Parts: sequence; C-alpha cells; structure tokens
Amino acid sequence: MSKVLKKCPKCGEEYEVGLNLCRRCESVLDAVEVDGPATPPKTPQEEIELPDKDTFEKEVIKKKEEVKEIREEIQRSLVKAVIKELLLIKDEKKRYEKLLQNLEEKKGNIPKEVYSESKTNYENSLMAIAKRFKELRGTYTGLKERIGAEIQNLEKELVHLKGKLYELKKMSETGLILKKDQRVKEKRLRDEITAKENELREKRRLQNILSLKEKPEGLNLKTLAVLVTGILLIISVMYLIIKIPLKKPEPAPLQVVLPPKQEVDLEGVRELLEKIKRANLEKDIELFESCYSPDYEELNKRIEKALTLWENFDFIHLEYILKDNIIKEREGTIRVSWDIKVRSRDKGEIKEMKDDLTVFIIKNENSWKIRRVIKEKT
Repeated sequence: MSKVLKKCPKCGEEYEVGLNLCRRCESVLDAVEVDGPATPPKTPQEEIELPDKDTFEKEVIKKKEEVKEIREEIQRSLVKAVIKELLLIKDEKKRYEKLLQNLEEKKGNIPKEVYSESKTNYENSLMAIAKRFKELRGTYTGLKERIGAEIQNLEKELVHLKGKLYELKKMSETGLILKKDQRVKEKRLRDEITAKENELREKRRLQNILSLKEKPEGLNLKTLAVLVTGILLIISVMYLIIKIPLKKPEPAPLQVVLPPKQEVDLEGVRELLEKIKRANLEKDIELFESCYSPDYEELNKRIEKALTLWENFDFIHLEYILKDNIIKEREGTIRVSWDIKVRSRDKGEIKEMKDDLTVFIIKNENSWKIRRVIKEKT
C-alpha cells in the first residue's frame, strides 16, 4: 500500500497521514486520512426491484378502466341531458303555440302595435325552438346510432371471447395445454367476459332510455286490441238479444245465490313490490319500467326521476309494509308504506324517509302493473 503524503498548511513541509505535529514548524496538523480524492464512504448498493410484467399490465388495465368509466359517465349524462332538453323544448313549443292561439283570438281587443310585437316575439321564439330541436334531434340520432354500433361490437367481442373459452377447454381436455396454464387463461377470459357483459348491459340501458323517447303516446297495440275485442263482444251480445224471441218467464222458486268468493292475488302484488324494491337497489331501469302499465301517466318523467335519484343517491335500506288492499280480478288499489334510507354520492350523507302511497294497479299479461300513484299526506 503506497503512503499518502500531505503538506503542512503553514510551512509546506510534507508529512505522512497520521502525524499530529509538523516536524519543521511544529504546527498542529489535520489527522483525517484520505485515500485519493475525498469521497463519501461507500455503502453496499441496495437492490432495486423492478415491477414484474403482470403488475405493470394490471396498472395499465386499471388506468384504462378508469378512463372508460369517465367516458361512460359522460355518455350517460349526455343521453339524459339530451332527452331532458327535448322534453322541455316540447313543452315550450306547446306553450308558445297556445300563446299565439290566444293572441289571435284576442286580436280585435288589443292595439295593433301590441298584437304585432307579441306575434313577432312568439313566432321568433317558435323558430328558435325549432332550430334547437333540430340540433338536439341530430345529437339524439347520433347518440342512438353510436350506442347501437357499440352494442353490436360488444356482442361480437363476447361471441369471440366465449369461442376462445370453449377452445381453451377443448385444448385442456385433449392435453394440448397444462391444467395450470388453462386455469390462469380461463380466469382472464372469464374476467374479460364479465367486464364486457357489464358494459353491454349498461349500453342496453342507455339504448332503452333513448327508445322511451320514441314510444307513441296514447293507446298501444295491446290496449287497442283489448278495446276492439270488448266492442265486438258487446255487439255480439246485443245481436243475440235482438234475435232471440222474448218468452214469458216461468216463475221459479226463490233462491238465495251467494256470489263466488274471489281469491285475492296478494302473492302477485307482493311480487310487484319486490320487483320495485330490487330495481331501485340494483338500479335496473329495465326492471323498473316493467313494473309500470303502458298507460301510466307521464311514464317517461317517472323513469327520468328514478334515473336522477339513482345518479345522486345509493339505497342502503328499502323495505315496505302492505297496509291495505281492495283487489278485484283484473284491477285493484293497495296502500303501501315504504321505509327508505339513502346515502348521497357526493357528500356521503345518510337520509331517512317514509313514503305512504296509494297505488292503483292493473293486471296485464298475468302480472300486476302500476297504473297510478298518489302520495298520502303525513
């Protein structure tokens, strides 16, 4: 090992590292040992663990899922906003048409200037509404087409994934792939299929919401068919009454005939209430709509109200008590009390409420449907 020399800071005399006094001027020397240039003491280098490939892929997938959720939330909000504005514009159009009609009826009773100015304002408003309606209609059509295309793509992807799952099982049965590898790949495929199915369910809900906008108002085909059948039946009975000659009835012994006892279909009523409960807890708009009769007044608004509620709150408790019922063969009235507890999605606040409702129901295709709801005063 070579000697390390330093110079005395006072006289310049060279000395070996380790001496405390200079031989020449007896000055106090710096006793710090240095081997070459001053460097910090070395420590064992810590091993750096790089993330494995699977961890990296999981992080990428997680980020992609977050982006997809944001896009889907934007799409949901856009669908609801477009439909809501279309309904508002429809109401605005009716209002201005009514104002214009009233103005024409009172034309002779108001000054010409007031009439002319009001008419111009109403007509301009109607033109603006028509323009905005056209824009929204284009957005609405574009949304519907895009969601329809996305549904078709998802259905194709699911068919492809399920085909791969089937092939994987066959390969495992014939020994072309190890059981361990088969389980890993099968889990990945099943997870992907589940994710695609959830996405497809969401797209179909959006498509269903968009389809509600195009349902014709008034009587549907089923209701019309029932009415026509009823009318034909009445005509047939009247024809028979006219054709059959009247005969003097023979006196019959007095008999007391008791009306047959009708069995109340409470099981079907409870099934309806359970469907309403499940639809709210699971936020299933298709199941929710199936609980209502087609002639329910303002069904679109009722569905829109439910979607808004689900967007802002999560149900954490939902139970009901069937308090009373008057049920006939095909229609009835029930009184039901709902005990509700929800949590707001933005602040996390819990809210408890109680709804006492009078519900008018009708039997449609052997299942009870809600026809009208009145909230009782508490």
